[in-house]
Amino acid sequence: MKRLRNTSGIPDRLVREVIHWVAANLGITGFDVECRGSSADIAGLAYNRGSSYHTTLRPFVVLRVGRAFPRLFAPYQYAQHKGKRYLLADRTEALFYITHELRHLWQAAQSTDKRKSAPLPRFHGSRGKFSEVDTESYAIHSLRRWRKARKIRRISPPLAYWIIDGHQI
Repeated sequence: MKRLRNTSGIPDRLVREVIHWVAANLGITGFDVECRGSSADIAGLAYNRGSSYHTTLRPFVVLRVGRAFPRLFAPYQYAQHKGKRYLLADRTEALFYITHELRHLWQAAQSTDKRKSAPLPRFHGSRGKFSEVDTESYAIHSLRRWRKARKIRRISPPLAYWIIDGHQI
């Protein structure tokens, strides 16, 4: 990541940690990120060649993160994601929507020069140069890997209780 502009209220250190963790797995570098607060749950955009309000032509990702968590998140409703809902416990997990947008940058790098990104497979059901099925699947799997690496697991019911490093919160 070249440049981060963070006005979301989430600490810069945490945003950088999540972005670095995801980008290292995808093998992409040289992109800018803007992370903002939002009245919506989460939303994002990926620009492969900059945008009209961005000063460079570097790839650029905009992520907007809301404040109301825990939330049930519905990915794009097609292919294997029809009818599925996923729990996002807090704003840190909502940051993982950036995985979806960074996967779009990975897809663009794969189509132009495969040396600029990691040689990862696409997910089942993905078609075309930019596949939403592929990005959603990758984001869900990345969040699961993050939880596993941090030893975070959900207790059911209720949804609000979580165990982190053996302590219930």
